[in-house]
Amino acid sequence: MNFRKTICAAIVFAIVLSMMLPSVVFAAKDNSPNLPDYDHDLLYERTFDNGLCYPWHTCEDSGGKCQFQVVDVPGQPGNRAFRITVLEPGQNKWSVQMRHRGITLEQGHTYTIKFTVWADKAAERILK
Repeated sequence: MNFRKTICAAIVFAIVLSMMLPSVVFAAKDNSPNLPDYDHDLLYERTFDNGLCYPWHTCEDSGGKCQFQVVDVPGQPGNRAFRITVLEPGQNKWSVQMRHRGITLEQGHTYTIKFTVWADKAAERILK
């Protein structure tokens, strides 16, 4: 009986490790020559050019619903973007969010934030 428990525990452990692996593999440096080196940047997957979005993700709250995908930027061959389609705006301005995991900001430091955003129709965006 102990042999079966050991085998089951090993299988569960292997499954858990395999589920963790994509987060390690997909949080890759993009090595874009147009961006600062990673010694001075807190973000990973800054360009989406490899078709990956992790560690970026969406968050839905208070009735907000969305779909997301990495798409080609119109008129810019080879450039990709994280596209969010808001299906239901929700009750709050923050009901549909795009977030980046693993950023730690330190008190007293100065940070520069640059991004490009566009919409098919008038929309409000909030950076926080």
